[in-house]
Amino acid sequence: NREQGTGNREQGTRNREHGTRIWQRRDADLLVVQGPVSVLNGSVVAVTVRLVGGWLPDRFGPERVLRPSLALMVLGLFGLSLSTTAVHVIAAAVVLGLGHALTYPILSTLAVTRSRPEERGTVMASFTALWDVGGLVGSPLLGAVVHATSYSAMFVVAALILAAAAVAFAWLDRR
Repeated sequence: NREQGTGNREQGTRNREHGTRIWQRRDADLLVVQGPVSVLNGSVVAVTVRLVGGWLPDRFGPERVLRPSLALMVLGLFGLSLSTTAVHVIAAAVVLGLGHALTYPILSTLAVTRSRPEERGTVMASFTALWDVGGLVGSPLLGAVVHATSYSAMFVVAALILAAAAVAFAWLDRR
């Protein structure tokens, strides 16, 4: 029994190391893709969607567009967790970018339109500060997940956190 417990622990460590090696190898293989993926996700997709689909929140309402945007972000993160090739990573980045493209502007708009005119400066300062705190706190926490498990697990955790936040927003927004 004692030996079996040690074996299971060692197997778990080997599996974790194997998963990390796969992502490290993937990262090394995909270094060439990282720059284009960042540009694709952060710039090209966001700018294109905002220019072509920026009217969607005005036409259908920000909340109705926010829900599928958040869902696309969650799907993109899950996609990154399952990616095994550069094509998969790019496809997942595009999906993530499609969701992010309207999420930030919609949340900014909701922050402004739901506040009194005399409070809008404070509201926007708080909104952008909280957005930054999310990155400041989220990055090391997700890094700890990678260290303890794998990159794939980290993307799953990020997707689950975003999904929980989306559900919380939807629930609180109805109140």
